[in-house]
Amino acid sequence: MKQKLLLCIAPIAVCIADQTLRVLGRSSPSALGLAAVTEGISFHQGLLHELPLVFAAGILVWMLLFSSLILLLPRRASMTVSLTLVLGHTWGAATWAYQELDLGVWTVISICLLAAALTVWTWDMYDSAQDSAAAS
Repeated sequence: MKQKLLLCIAPIAVCIADQTLRVLGRSSPSALGLAAVTEGISFHQGLLHELPLVFAAGILVWMLLFSSLILLLPRRASMTVSLTLVLGHTWGAATWAYQELDLGVWTVISICLLAAALTVWTWDMYDSAQDSAAAS
């Protein structure tokens, strides 16, 4: 179970990046304030119209929920959920970086490469931990 925490690192990191870029994107001059941007996920729209602490608490609950799911599911299902979350939050972060923050295509490519590298690294660490546990 402890080794499965490694499968939570990439989704949590990319989720944090996505939410950070979301907040920065919503406060960018092109967004004209928080109410001007329409969220793809209505849940986020509601949270962002409340106090920022409500949004942060909602994201924390989201990360706890998906981390719990990764920890409870069997190996292959955990890896599938982990990868799905990384892909979704990478797409979200890249969208905010490109459309709202106007950071350009190289930033999007960098976000994708960093997310992929972090996922591969944590999965390698997970496999090594599994191999060590099996050998002992």
